[in-house]
Amino acid sequence: MINAILPIFLLIVMGYTMRHYQLMSEAFWNDAEKLVYYVLFPAMLVSKMSDADLSDTDAIPLISALCLGMAIIGLITLLIKPLLKVENPSFSSVFQGTTRFNTFICLSLAENLFGNSGLITAVIITAILIPALNFLVVIVLHRYGTRHGPANFMAVLKQIIKNPLIIGCVIGIGLNLSNIHLPSPVQITISLMGSTALPIGLMAVGAALIVKDLKSVLRPLLTASALKLLIYPIIAFGITLAFGFDRQTQIIILIFAASPTAPASYILAKNMGGDHSLMSRIITFQTIFSSLSFFVLFWILGI
Repeated sequence: MINAILPIFLLIVMGYTMRHYQLMSEAFWNDAEKLVYYVLFPAMLVSKMSDADLSDTDAIPLISALCLGMAIIGLITLLIKPLLKVENPSFSSVFQGTTRFNTFICLSLAENLFGNSGLITAVIITAILIPALNFLVVIVLHRYGTRHGPANFMAVLKQIIKNPLIIGCVIGIGLNLSNIHLPSPVQITISLMGSTALPIGLMAVGAALIVKDLKSVLRPLLTASALKLLIYPIIAFGITLAFGFDRQTQIIILIFAASPTAPASYILAKNMGGDHSLMSRIITFQTIFSSLSFFVLFWILGI
């Protein structure tokens, strides 16, 4: 358990320390985030999905279970909105905090626990959840962000289509299903690029943490974190039992449920009128305390 969790959070701490002591410039971290998001991570998805054995993957139960969990936690968050007593833009950040996941942490944990087969399962889950979550979150931001109004379907669709992670998944699955094999030098190049995505991505997550002024937003911060790190895994556990998934798939689904929210939530909040200041603090708080929630989760599961 420690061998699976500790290296991930050591990389996050390393990124935070390097930025705190200004070993790298601000511009470096901004460029590193873009490099991972737009190039390295999509390359990893193409590399893994194009070679993955999808013959044993029963997509319909997996899609149903993942979307059901997402719908339940999203509905709970909407229902408790009156209790939060926050402005609409702040609520949109709480919603992102309860529903989204940190892909770098999820894929790293899946690979550390189960090797390449775990990573492939996690990539498949990523391919299912990212389009669905983006669609849901963009609608909520249209409704509750400062640039609010009725959700424009074409605007939502454009946001989803432009997502580089979705593009990487589509290309990888397309190559897999069509039995098209990339030339060996190209495949090796993409594989090498992809192998750097997770370590650089995890350090970039650490560099983006803002460990200050958390008390000023305590109610929405604690609500989003309790729902994401405690309630969502409980919901996901019940769903995995109901669907009868094998142990590996069950644990990987629980990793996604218990993961801290995505760093990209900040960018989306800033661009679509959400409370990006609150969003940055939710990301920080959840990332720090998710290490504890993962330890508890794995201890309960006997990993």
